Amino acid sequence: MNDDKPRKRVKRGQRRALIIEGARRIFAQQGLSASTRDIAAELGVTQALLYKYFESKDALIEAILAQEPDVVTLPARETLEDTSRSLEDRLTEVSAAILNGYDEERLRLSLFAGLAGIRAPFFFGPVQLRSELLEPIIAALRLDCGLEPLSSRPLCAAEFDLAMVLYGKLVCVAMRDLVYRIQTAQDRTKAMDQLARVWCTGARPEICAIHESWDAQEPVTREALHAKRERLARTA
Repeated sequence: MNDDKPRKRVKRGQRRALIIEGARRIFAQQGLSASTRDIAAELGVTQALLYKYFESKDALIEAILAQEPDVVTLPARETLEDTSRSLEDRLTEVSAAILNGYDEERLRLSLFAGLAGIRAPFFFGPVQLRSELLEPIIAALRLDCGLEPLSSRPLCAAEFDLAMVLYGKLVCVAMRDLVYRIQTAQDRTKAMDQLARVWCTGARPEICAIHESWDAQEPVTREALHAKRERLARTA
């Protein structure tokens, strides 16, 4: 995007896509507080041109976030249901797939969106995270431990948190690698294998204990997850 090139050579849809691509990079570098004036200057266009395609900075941010694919758009359920392999192997594959869905810009953008109180589609809402990742993990763990399936015992709050321990570690690994740039002795594949083995070692007895005291467990409902998110938003 350079003013030295005739703008008529760039179709409207292409120019809009170029603005989104460039603004995405700038927001990932500087945060969502970057101004449209700064973005226009960085892209080599006028501020008026930005407003020709996006009525406000919020509209530009919304367009950027809307085009981001979901990190868990992966065959997590199919992988986890493959009982011909150990649970550790299946979790290693799913964990690696989730991490490979991140790049530096994507992770930084998701963090800035979260700090700004914006629900980025790839940063997971609690309901989506539950259905796409946590429930398949718990379903596989239950089957591995010979416990009742989710069809007869819906996911409970303690299980939700147990699966979140694994997912939370994946986010930390992504931040370590892509944001903080901390070097480690192990490559990512070995690290994911270690994570899966350590998590399974603790998760198996924990989920058995949860089911032994099932009557004392709290269910996880869509309404409860939305209410929790709203409470967190009000106190942020």
